[in-house]
Amino acid sequence: MRKKWELLRRWVDDRFDNRVTTLGTLFAVLTVSVGAAAMISANNLLFLILAALLGTILISGVVNRLTLAGLEMEFLLPEHLAARMPGSATIRVHNHKSWWPSFSLLLEARGQSGFLKPFYYPYLPCKSSQEVKVEVLFPKRGRYTENNFRFSTRFPFGFAERRTSVSLKGEILVYPNVQPKAGFMNLAAELSGEAAQRERGRGTDFHSLRPYQHGEGARHLDWKGTAHTGQLQIREFAREQRHLLELVLDTDCVGHEDWFEWAVECVAWLSVELTTRGWPVRFRSNGADIIASSPLVAYDILKFLADVEPKAMPLPKPDEHTSIPILFTARAHGLADLGWRGVRFIRPDDWPGGSTNSNPDSSSQ
Repeated sequence: MRKKWELLRRWVDDRFDNRVTTLGTLFAVLTVSVGAAAMISANNLLFLILAALLGTILISGVVNRLTLAGLEMEFLLPEHLAARMPGSATIRVHNHKSWWPSFSLLLEARGQSGFLKPFYYPYLPCKSSQEVKVEVLFPKRGRYTENNFRFSTRFPFGFAERRTSVSLKGEILVYPNVQPKAGFMNLAAELSGEAAQRERGRGTDFHSLRPYQHGEGARHLDWKGTAHTGQLQIREFAREQRHLLELVLDTDCVGHEDWFEWAVECVAWLSVELTTRGWPVRFRSNGADIIASSPLVAYDILKFLADVEPKAMPLPKPDEHTSIPILFTARAHGLADLGWRGVRFIRPDDWPGGSTNSNPDSSSQ
């Protein structure tokens, strides 16, 4: 019964613009009582009091409506938002009325706008705007389209609370959570260490000459360039291309939806962390093929991960040119037949510890 009453209360709350307060109810009872007494006694003083009470109710309704008229709202969000990570947004409210200010406004969120706490405006002058910073938090990744807000006021006498809803057009894209969890740091350290072991160091292809700097060794001095310019010159060589770390996400994971969310967040965090460390990352899943060489480009991976859902799709074929592939998959067998041999696998058995298992169909890398 409590749940049913709560649903009924929310339904009424969403569909009616006015809500009579306790004070308004008492005032209405007083007005009816004075009216009844005036009718019974035919006392002119009681009729005057009744007229004053009815006029007060009329004035309260008109002022209440004028307070909410002519308002406009802007909701400015940061460019990048991640699930379960608080962000700072800006709310700008304009009062376009040229002759009537707004008093005692309460702004609160409706639906899934991420707006955490209501904000109170005691006074908003006419032909003016106010801007405030608020904290937003979205519980999960994805696209949010229900950006609904509501203004309410009890001004001037508190007899009724008048409300008006504001729906903002557009959608909000929320990335997966990119905070490290158990095992994430160890996995990133292992991948960085494995890639570092394969680094060939300084390249051998000549790139350019530059002036000698104090403290450098004489090994790469270019004597011809020095003789030509009259100043010590150093040869610079092109560095060999860094090893590419490939993250492959298998979306065919029926029965492992919780692990899939964990895997999405792991891929998101690794994409940002590894590119921050200077390692290029390639991401593949469901037709997506993104190469990120910097944290800025890694946001393209996060945008894809914001919408990805578990789905039975063919697993991408392994790329022989990839240096270090990491496959997130819930499949236990048959991967060797698809060509995935000697790679690093991360399966539901590894969640939430974050350890890695080798391929059961072949020897580990």
